[in-house]
Amino acid sequence: MSRRTLRPRGPRAGPAAVRRRWPVVLVVLVVLVALLAPALLLAAPEPEFAVEPLTPPSAKARAPLQPALEAGLRWLALLQDDMDEVYGSLPVLEARLGARLSERNFVYLGAGYGWASGDLLNHGPTFEGLGSELAVVPLELGQRWDLAPRPDFRVNLGWRLELAWVRETLPVGSGLDADQPLRESGWLRGFGVSVGPEWTLGHGRQAIGLETGLVGSGGTIGGRYGRDSNLSGAWARVYLAARFQ
Repeated sequence: MSRRTLRPRGPRAGPAAVRRRWPVVLVVLVVLVALLAPALLLAAPEPEFAVEPLTPPSAKARAPLQPALEAGLRWLALLQDDMDEVYGSLPVLEARLGARLSERNFVYLGAGYGWASGDLLNHGPTFEGLGSELAVVPLELGQRWDLAPRPDFRVNLGWRLELAWVRETLPVGSGLDADQPLRESGWLRGFGVSVGPEWTLGHGRQAIGLETGLVGSGGTIGGRYGRDSNLSGAWARVYLAARFQ
């Protein structure tokens, strides 16, 4: 039997041959990346952190204070027994100047004038015609929050501090001089809350609103030896507003 010599069909790749192929593989990868990179960059979406072009701020952003002027009529129903018995209720003309500090926050200063007449001695026909008069000048500082901010409709919830100058004129013969009426005046302090809707008119520069609320107000009138007076009550108010945007 003859002995056959087995020979490999081809050369086997040893470690040296593998090391010689790495430069070729790297060159091929570099060429592929160089060819595909422009296409990938063109197809990729813009990153989210791309710099936006600079634009000037809007007028609203440049002027956050939006002044407004309000004119209204408030009807105050007095709740204190003596004041209710004599005067019942009184109208108060009011004007407010305010500014909207944000979309929901509005602050204001206001002043007004109210008047009423009554019969202080109304216990019988003997004292008929002996009337009394009440004059009120309220000064107020308040704030309103919009509970439902919409372009055309608001629901306002507010509070107010009130300082009211009051003068009450009593019938002839009430004071030391029997021929002259007695006039007593003084300052009352109070706090109130309110709620009500507001509708925007036109192009947003006018509005009409309704308010209802409660106020507690009291103090002493008539000087050092004066007497207590009270303007606590429930009230309703209708107003027109002009906004300066």
